[in-house]
Amino acid sequence: MIKNLQKKMSFLFILLLSITWISILSIYANNIYRANLLNVEDQVREEIKDENWKNFIIYKGLNSDLTDISYCVYSLSSESDAEPDILFHTFSNKSENELLKEGKRVIAANENGRMRFLKYTYLYKYLHNSGKRYLILISGASAFRATLPTLYGCGGLLLAGILLFAVSGRALSRWLTRPIEEMINSEKKFISNASHELKTPLAVIRTNTQLLQKEVAADNKHLGYINQETERMISLVNKMLTLVRLDTVQNQTPMKRFQVDDALYDIIYPMESVAYEKKIRITTDIQEDMYIDGVEDQIQDLLSILLNNAISYTPQAGEIVIRSYLQTKKFHLSVANTGDPIPEETRDRLFERFFRADEAREDNGHYGLGLSIASSIVAHHGGHISVSYEDGKNVFSVVFNAQTPIRHEKKSV
Repeated sequence: MIKNLQKKMSFLFILLLSITWISILSIYANNIYRANLLNVEDQVREEIKDENWKNFIIYKGLNSDLTDISYCVYSLSSESDAEPDILFHTFSNKSENELLKEGKRVIAANENGRMRFLKYTYLYKYLHNSGKRYLILISGASAFRATLPTLYGCGGLLLAGILLFAVSGRALSRWLTRPIEEMINSEKKFISNASHELKTPLAVIRTNTQLLQKEVAADNKHLGYINQETERMISLVNKMLTLVRLDTVQNQTPMKRFQVDDALYDIIYPMESVAYEKKIRITTDIQEDMYIDGVEDQIQDLLSILLNNAISYTPQAGEIVIRSYLQTKKFHLSVANTGDPIPEETRDRLFERFFRADEAREDNGHYGLGLSIASSIVAHHGGHISVSYEDGKNVFSVVFNAQTPIRHEKKSV
């Protein structure tokens, strides 16, 4: 849980800082480009001063210092609705029709007060003596080329920033979650110590109760109540200890390769009698000769929890379907049971500790720990457990990685 919280906080921190950093670098690069565009505009303005204008038009700009700048010169009529005429241009990648469209767009934008162009800039030239008016459309390609070193630098700063944010984000998330981690570790230690301390007195109570039942009266209901509640407390303590073991890395059992289909049937067969008493039909669809890497006892506990849960919430004459198979190096296990659908708003909370979807049923023998243990077992195997409702059944699905199944011949007994 702490690791997931750290990952989420680190991702959020990196995302927010990266967006901020990208915005800053984008604004900076855009300002540099606009500054370069203004420099290009000033360079053209210098070439088309009144004293240079005549030669500029006669030689079509060939005698100017604008050889690295693409531009187009339009002659504008005094009539507002007349189309501009192209006198000459130095664009190599634009046709006159395209340039004519660009010129009209600039004129229209200028008249409407909207003059934002990133690919171009422009200048108007007025000759007061003759009353003629000209438009010079200037390409921003040279300004963009001048901005390329800045863009490369911004790219390098962006990568360096993201790397720095990743390192600092992990460090910050660990620092922020340290108090929570310490609190959870203290809670686990307390639960473990308390559970161990409770096991001995509970075992003594159970033993003495059973002796009293033998010596006093086997059918004494009060002794039966004591024994029943003692068994429930022992079950709760064992479940709490199981959760602590699963959450503690050093206490986790190493994984071994085993035949999982046999292990699953070892749990299913004894449970069939329990289901039979409730007139529940159990259907199995389990692939044969499946071998996976895992902890056999934990996989059996996982199925036992899911199957117990299904039997508890399946109505009489209902059905439970158990499926298991290997596909694309993944182990799949699902337990589906007929019954009322689990509300979607509670599905994500089913695997929380001490959460029960049926709070009204106080005395059903469930403490809200079984599915939490199942989730921890699946997490220990690097998998995922989910709940859905399909074809009138609540389906608990488990998926985790497993090696390609190895076929073995069963030894004859």
